[in-house]
Amino acid sequence: YLTCRALFPQDEFLALGVPALILFNPQHSHLLATVNNGNLAELLSTAALYFWTRSILHRLAWGDLLAGAGFAVAAMWTKATAYFLPAVLGVIILLYLWRFRQYWRWLLPAGLGLAGLTYLLAPLRLKLLLRDAWLSWQNRGFSLDPIVPQDLFRSFWAMPGWTIFYIHPLWYQALGLFCLLALAGLLIWATRHWRDLQAGRYIPQAQALTALGIAVVASIGILLAWNGLTHSIVYRQGRSIYPVMVPIALFLMLGWRALIPPHWRRPGLFALITLFFLFDTMVLFHYFIPFFYSRY
Repeated sequence: YLTCRALFPQDEFLALGVPALILFNPQHSHLLATVNNGNLAELLSTAALYFWTRSILHRLAWGDLLAGAGFAVAAMWTKATAYFLPAVLGVIILLYLWRFRQYWRWLLPAGLGLAGLTYLLAPLRLKLLLRDAWLSWQNRGFSLDPIVPQDLFRSFWAMPGWTIFYIHPLWYQALGLFCLLALAGLLIWATRHWRDLQAGRYIPQAQALTALGIAVVASIGILLAWNGLTHSIVYRQGRSIYPVMVPIALFLMLGWRALIPPHWRRPGLFALITLFFLFDTMVLFHYFIPFFYSRY
């Protein structure tokens, strides 16, 4: 809610729609009801992205930037699903150097400093993973099993258990269609605001959205790359990208919002939230509870 309010202060559609989409995601609700360090990593990563968003919008305020960095370090030490955060911080530093171009000479020192700081603060597991990935690339190359992105998508929304039980394929197809519509809406939204960006308006918002987009790409990309390098299909759970749940929900809602005429936004929001609620309820009572409590 706070991230949406910071980016779009007057937009109730996003401020209410994004939390509702997160709240009524069946798999997300199910996993957050369990004891797992992934829940804490998601919370810390979300806090880091929120403070970094505020930092960009407030002319790269150092207080927010450092607060986000602190949460990012804590998230990375909590679970490996937060290892995408240094990529976001690198983008923010590039944005800072672009905004204050007279400091371009600091690009190389800043990059080296960030790399050194990341190496010093990174958990030992991250260093070992990078070494293993490099050795695997040299020895076996890259090969991604199609089941990995498919299960990543399906288990992001609804898949009781540990990628072992599927709901009806029709639901996944409907979710895929809705996501494609959101992507089309994002393209429409970007086209509408292209002239405003060229005129110098909304630049901080565009930069903040770019950083959030990098977070999504890095989080999903790391997971797919690791599966492709290790030739394993073990790490294909949707919960692995829950640390970027807020950016994903934001981009989905932003895309759907662009497809709804302005005078239909409130009824459209009510309809979307109702659909989320009904889908969550259906999955809970028709799949989750019978699967885990079949004896009762």
